[in-house]
Amino acid sequence: MKKKLRVIAVVIPATLICILYLFFQRNEAVPQKQPEAGFKEVTVKPTSTSEIARSAENEWLGGDDPGSKAIPEGSLLSNKTIVNHAKVWTVNLKAQEIVTNLFWSDDSQYLYLLQKEGTLRKLSMPFFIPVADLSVDGVCARLENSSEGMVIVVGGGREAWIVEKESLTLKRKIDTRGDTNLTTSTASPIAYSSNYRGEFLAIFDLARGEYSNGFNVSTFAAAHGALRHEQAADLEDCNNPRLTPDGNYLFCISGGSLHRFKTDGFSLFHEESGAPVCSRIQISPDSRYIAALSERRITEIKDHANLDPGIYIYDVDNLQKPVLAITQETEFIGFDRASQRLYVQNYANRSLIVLNSDGTLNKEYALGINPRQILVHPEGDKMLILDHNRLLWVELP
Repeated sequence: MKKKLRVIAVVIPATLICILYLFFQRNEAVPQKQPEAGFKEVTVKPTSTSEIARSAENEWLGGDDPGSKAIPEGSLLSNKTIVNHAKVWTVNLKAQEIVTNLFWSDDSQYLYLLQKEGTLRKLSMPFFIPVADLSVDGVCARLENSSEGMVIVVGGGREAWIVEKESLTLKRKIDTRGDTNLTTSTASPIAYSSNYRGEFLAIFDLARGEYSNGFNVSTFAAAHGALRHEQAADLEDCNNPRLTPDGNYLFCISGGSLHRFKTDGFSLFHEESGAPVCSRIQISPDSRYIAALSERRITEIKDHANLDPGIYIYDVDNLQKPVLAITQETEFIGFDRASQRLYVQNYANRSLIVLNSDGTLNKEYALGINPRQILVHPEGDKMLILDHNRLLWVELP
């Protein structure tokens, strides 16, 4: 009996030592999140490929996707696929009928989307369950998000509806003078739009529901000095106007150059003109960066890497030299601040490319996409991709 007790006394401490050793080894192996590195100038051309494998249809219903909860009745999610370890669902809505510009609510618990035929929809996350709809009188052209509510451009720009976000009830209507490219900010009750030739920029007071003032763009530019890139195009019109989410700056394109205005109430001040490299504008959700997407080959521009075509990303307050150059033809870019990543389309094979914040390739997913919008979820590593034919919800590993 004494011999047996001695054996137990030896075995138990030895076992505890092994367990503690394995525990601390496991904890030491967990990688720690690195501090935000920010962007740096680099040119990349991703070329990797990936595999796609379809799971059994709806195998996850009642299971642990998404968010480790059972999928409730009424969810619009279906047809889960696994693509290079990423989870991909189809959202059962006609993507062709969805107006570009989808938005998360301020707390990211809801999704707002607008259908062209005249329906504003509010869906609860993470299961995409419809919770409210608003019928609009007329064909819809654009959806914007402002401090006064959601803003719907209706009927070829004849008017805009301002809608309360919680209940989706109409607050007021504004005569928008036939302009469809309205731009707003969640930090401001002011909206801007340019006419179809970009020669006139109108300013609207969303709180009062009325046109405030406007100006001829070329006259404004002649009366105000601005920092210029030595190859910058003159400010003769204001195309594709876009406000930063914090409402501090308004950007537009003229002659292929980016132009930045500082906002001050209902006044604007032209501050800077960049190089002629831009076809479309996209601004990061944190208002720190602006992407100039080019549809043509860019060469011999001072302080700019050659692109064939691609994307230049600038600090919003410095359009003279980009912080990142991406040699990849794409129609849209997604900024993921939480995960410090960028998402672009590989135009050649229609895959989703994931880039690290320094522009290096992270991974590629063969989704077969041609996106009109990539709406990154604020939590990171999740996004909605509005394709011309599909609306996809993607969760990366």
